[in-house]
Amino acid sequence: MGNRCTAGKDSQGQPAKNKTPQNKLRKTPQEDMRLSGLIKREPTLQKASRIRRKDIREDYDFEQKVLGTGFSGPVKLAKNKLTGRQYAVKPFNKKGAKRERIELLRNEAEIYLQLDHPNIARLIEIYEDEQHVFMVMEYCSGKELYHRLCEKQMYKEQDAAEVTKQMLDAIYYLHSHSIVHRDLKLENWLYESEADDAYLKLIDFGFSKIWNPRHNRKMHATCGSLAYVSPDTLSGSYTNACDMWSLGVIVYMLLVGYPPFYGSENEILDKIAAGKYSLTGPRWPKVSRNAKDFVRRLLEVDPNKRMTAKEALDHVWITERVKAPEVKIEHDALEGLKSYAQSSHLKRAALTMMAYSLTSEEIEGMRELFKAIDKSREGTIRLEELTAVMQDHMEISNDEIEKIFSVLDHNKDEQVYYTDFLAAMLSTRIRLHEDLIRRAFERFDIDNSGVISVENLKGVLGDNYDGAAVEEIVKMADIDGNGTIDYEEFLAAVTAASEWSISETMLVDGPNGNEMDRAKIKTADERLKAVAKFLDKAVEAEPSRRELIGMANLKHTSHSTPLIA
Repeated sequence: MGNRCTAGKDSQGQPAKNKTPQNKLRKTPQEDMRLSGLIKREPTLQKASRIRRKDIREDYDFEQKVLGTGFSGPVKLAKNKLTGRQYAVKPFNKKGAKRERIELLRNEAEIYLQLDHPNIARLIEIYEDEQHVFMVMEYCSGKELYHRLCEKQMYKEQDAAEVTKQMLDAIYYLHSHSIVHRDLKLENWLYESEADDAYLKLIDFGFSKIWNPRHNRKMHATCGSLAYVSPDTLSGSYTNACDMWSLGVIVYMLLVGYPPFYGSENEILDKIAAGKYSLTGPRWPKVSRNAKDFVRRLLEVDPNKRMTAKEALDHVWITERVKAPEVKIEHDALEGLKSYAQSSHLKRAALTMMAYSLTSEEIEGMRELFKAIDKSREGTIRLEELTAVMQDHMEISNDEIEKIFSVLDHNKDEQVYYTDFLAAMLSTRIRLHEDLIRRAFERFDIDNSGVISVENLKGVLGDNYDGAAVEEIVKMADIDGNGTIDYEEFLAAVTAASEWSISETMLVDGPNGNEMDRAKIKTADERLKAVAKFLDKAVEAEPSRRELIGMANLKHTSHSTPLIA
């Protein structure tokens, strides 16, 4: 590279290790285990749809490039055979693994499957066979925050504030949802691309813990990386404030290019415990008073006096330097929410599944829109936030907004999550293409039989999905009445959501009515779309089983698959 990274030197300019001290303080007790098996398949779309019990090599080709190395081995680059998209894959060999490592994997899988935020790298899916587990994750090609700091030597204060705001967004989301990361460091923040303004994303949840501050219990396991560990973590009794200390270390390094605590391992431990660091030196005079105050309030030995994530977001250093981008909330985006809410249960589930696989290019603009609606900054959208933005931009009643929100709120916890929002945007703002649809079909087809059965769907959705029995969901899409959904039927059901406006009447003629008569003279592709439209409306009209079976002949006249615009 040529230039030595000053992040790897102490404040006196003496060479240190190439990376910040990585001494792992691992002591993860059995009480941290949450999953009964290595990976527990739960009947929820968020979890079960992303757990694949098959050989990963059936779906992915591994490339030679090694992206990094974790406790479980090298993280490799892999390409999906169907889509050609690249992903980061973290392997884990179960054979002969120690119990501690199994516990770490269980913990990481459980927590990672819950996470859903623009500043957290996505977990796409998990593969498990007899000997291995593979976590397939979003590939962030823009390098670690550590490497960018090495290249820059130190960040300009404005850039440091903007980076810190993104980190705080992710941390506030975690803490608002009772999750503590416990290993925040420069190396665990990745840029999604090489662009200067690329999104920053958090990775590596191996030490993370589900922790609810309302229970008034503290954590005791000593874990993390030495340079970033908080005094309260070292004492063996701590809260989520440990993450804020680690953030303080990161911000300190961004501003001046070297760590606040340096020396031998014992010297570092002593300095951390005493909170002994300096805001003087050749680089500090150029740092603003507000930035110094921000660092001081994070590197506070007393965790009760340390800033919370919310307080840090409200600190003057952030609010004055980082302005929210102006986001134009367009009418068709809000129509997308309405369209999604009025789609069939199967389509909503499929769109949600597809949303997990969207690339950063495909969701460009959508994450800014999501953050603009999320006024609380907790990383989710609440009813009052959705009501405010919809009534500001369109004529709509409170009752209709509540119905839309209820459909979007899959977990029934009074929050709309990022992926649910992206799924709704698939209706109007994001281009549907067939590889997304094919991947969604394969995730429902959990036994790789080539069709989706009632049992397959129950394995992903549970017995009911958004109030509808799985048997009825299958029945509505099963045009030929054989008790399963093949790919063509699935394609028809999914594309119906994106082909017709929700402003059309939801009433429909029967199989012998004018709508179907017109369909008979259309091309094969158009006939299939007409069938999809009929199914979409039929869900709302609750037609008889006989009427749906009557559509089978039309479906079988199609000899080609429509391209999805």
